[in-house]
Amino acid sequence: MKILFLYPNFGGYGKIPIGMSLVMTILKNEGHEIELFDVSFIISDHNFNDEQMERVKAVKETDTSHLYDHRTHDEIDNLLTSKIKNFSPDLVTASIVEDNYRYCHRLLKLIKTINPKIPTIVGGSTPSIAASTVIENPYIDYLIKGEAEGPMSEFCSLMEKKEDVTKTGSLYYKKNGVVHHNKLAPLANMDELPIMDWSFWDDAHFVKAYDGKLYRQGNIEMSRGCPQKCTYCINETLRNEFFETGSKLIRKKSVRRLIDETKILRDKHNLTMFSFADDNFLALTRDKMDEFRDLWKKEIGVPFWLNTTLESVTDWRLAALKECGCAGIGIGLESGNEWLRNHILKRNTKNGNEVLCETFNLIKKHGIRLTCNTMIGFPGETKADMFETVKLMKRIQPQSYDIAIVAPYTGTPIHNLAHSRGLIDIDTEPGFVNMDMNIGYRRGSVIRNPYVSEKEITDIVNNFFDYVSGKLPIPEEFMDEAPGTSPTAPERTGSFEEAKFIDFIFQNAEKEKDQIRSSRNNKR
Repeated sequence: MKILFLYPNFGGYGKIPIGMSLVMTILKNEGHEIELFDVSFIISDHNFNDEQMERVKAVKETDTSHLYDHRTHDEIDNLLTSKIKNFSPDLVTASIVEDNYRYCHRLLKLIKTINPKIPTIVGGSTPSIAASTVIENPYIDYLIKGEAEGPMSEFCSLMEKKEDVTKTGSLYYKKNGVVHHNKLAPLANMDELPIMDWSFWDDAHFVKAYDGKLYRQGNIEMSRGCPQKCTYCINETLRNEFFETGSKLIRKKSVRRLIDETKILRDKHNLTMFSFADDNFLALTRDKMDEFRDLWKKEIGVPFWLNTTLESVTDWRLAALKECGCAGIGIGLESGNEWLRNHILKRNTKNGNEVLCETFNLIKKHGIRLTCNTMIGFPGETKADMFETVKLMKRIQPQSYDIAIVAPYTGTPIHNLAHSRGLIDIDTEPGFVNMDMNIGYRRGSVIRNPYVSEKEITDIVNNFFDYVSGKLPIPEEFMDEAPGTSPTAPERTGSFEEAKFIDFIFQNAEKEKDQIRSSRNNKR
């Protein structure tokens, strides 16, 4: 069977998506003919993300213009039309995140215009978190909710045999105008996944600017799942929905399996750096950390970059990372205000800013480059809160740091909160119902903040690095209090109400889990 994959990657950011690559690899290994239509380096003439970070001085400027061959939307439409006519796929599939969904909609509409009989199936974070909404899109026939490696294999096998594809696990589909969906399939055993075949992808995806230099970088994963309950992330919502499958939501590869895969990818693609896609890489036991350190140092020997949580940072883990060549650690601090961080963002960093600073200093003590990520523009956040983030960053002084405006992605508690309070403009078009009409990666503020204007938020973002470096003075009215000590909940009626709303969301989620546990026990 011939299957065309769409990667509507908007913004010129090059990084091979792991989930999509694994699905392509599995289907190719099963004998299907796979082709890819990837717009990453033709829809833009630059990396929009890097440009924004360079503009606000978050990273060193690095020229990557040679990677791009910019085409107009009409020219890209023509390229896709030629691809459809020449390849004549039996199935078209797309990986969607909310930032690229509207552009993907354009491509899917074009495909259905060319040949309305070609079935389309989508997956990715947005179809997973908003399946009942996305399946209503008139140009989408099928949707897989959650991890797609197993379900896509099952779906394509049934389609090739001309059997009933609607038996596929985790599938949403339309029949006679009515949406149906199947029970969620179990989540993947990570050691049973194949080694990714990256031959489908443009070589430009491997070129990555890091600390002012260009590396050949590969994107890999050691684990899936995150223990955090951050209200700006879809993880907590997905965790609640997949709880009913009985699958272990936080999973890890064996260290041996990871090293074997990394070695093959390094040699095949001449890679000089790796980036781990894990949400919380350092959540490793001491024996696993020691095994990773020894095998990476002995058999891989190139630098790597990772994300982790503050709670997983320890002296012995950092010592192991330094010994085997860790180039950098990215950590989401998000806000300098402790109350906001714990009650609105649900980060639960209950030890306070003093302990956070000690943790960041520990990373620097081991000589590992620290990237500290922050966000502003949350519902209920005040200008004083935003400058507490500035003040805390001045104390931490990481080697690199970033500031972004929070985006209310569908399915997150922050989106639900902003929607319920009328703080965002929502869509009513089938396939987009209740989604933010203006959302996009690295765009300006789309949440109307009752305390801070859009211009004020934008000005703080644009001047954030000058505030932290001292080139610009922090406004005098925000200098009196130490970071983390601005007015607490009872004194901030608006913020207190937001916190109660989010508490309600999580209390309901816990009740649903208790009901599922009770149901399981009764069945036993």
